[in-house]
Amino acid sequence: MGEGRATMTTKREDSLIQTAAEIWQDTPEDLAFQHVVLCHLGFPRSKTEAREFERSSGNASLLLEAGKLWTGQGWEPQPLPYGSIPRLMMIAITTTAIQSKTRHIELGRSMSDSLRQLGLADTGAAHWRRVRAQACALSAMNMKLGYVADGMARTIDAKPIDEFEAWVHKDERQLSLMPSMVELSEKFFSALEGASVPLDVRAVRALGKYPLALDVYTWLAHRLCRVKRRDGDRIPWLALREQFGREISDQKKFKQMMRDALKRAQLVYPNAKLDTWGSGITLLPSPPPVQKTQVLINISGRSRELSQKG
Repeated sequence: MGEGRATMTTKREDSLIQTAAEIWQDTPEDLAFQHVVLCHLGFPRSKTEAREFERSSGNASLLLEAGKLWTGQGWEPQPLPYGSIPRLMMIAITTTAIQSKTRHIELGRSMSDSLRQLGLADTGAAHWRRVRAQACALSAMNMKLGYVADGMARTIDAKPIDEFEAWVHKDERQLSLMPSMVELSEKFFSALEGASVPLDVRAVRALGKYPLALDVYTWLAHRLCRVKRRDGDRIPWLALREQFGREISDQKKFKQMMRDALKRAQLVYPNAKLDTWGSGITLLPSPPPVQKTQVLINISGRSRELSQKG
């Protein structure tokens, strides 16, 4: 059993190193996008029975609440989304919404292609059941953002998905939801152009099996190019744990996990500059993983450049 895990880990690491070599050599041909809030404050990384989940970063805090979906016969409670799948799904949904300029996302061929491009290949019935379950959890989830601005504490309902359509498929035992369409909330969709972070698809795909490293990569993608001080911005381990590992009780374990995640993120973000010190890390001024001139998307048969704002 241990040998199997070691072999799988080695294959993943080999794939990560190979992708890093490609990124070092060539600029990205395909881009992905993530909402800036989810670049800083992510979903749970492992399964939880809790109905609420919080993450905080500085003066901002994210609150996720598990919801329910109508099955055609009753309201079915959904768990909180967790792990790599909902992260990759939100990136795929956000990317599709920006590139197609629509908040109505059909979970058909184009969405399947986006998911495959990000590493969520269809590998069988068990895999599809996990994807379906996470799609349902994601669609039912409520999301709130709290922050302090101008001395005032504010709360925003940032629920990403307003409407969820599903085929009701009857098997031998129970009704199950088969997702067919999601509709992004108008507020979430309208904010995307000014609050989306461009990512290298290759990096997202390579980190797809490492939820913490994927969180760190998307965070660095938005954060590093905004560092102004030449000597960088210092962030203590305690603040990093509040943002990335509040659920990890052992501080020593969190530090090791974070160091591993930082190394993996830096492999696929070669221009990322940062140092570690006794009580935390220092973020240094760095170019983003995707240059502004590379952020070209095709809308109605024509290309235009999306400025990275914020």
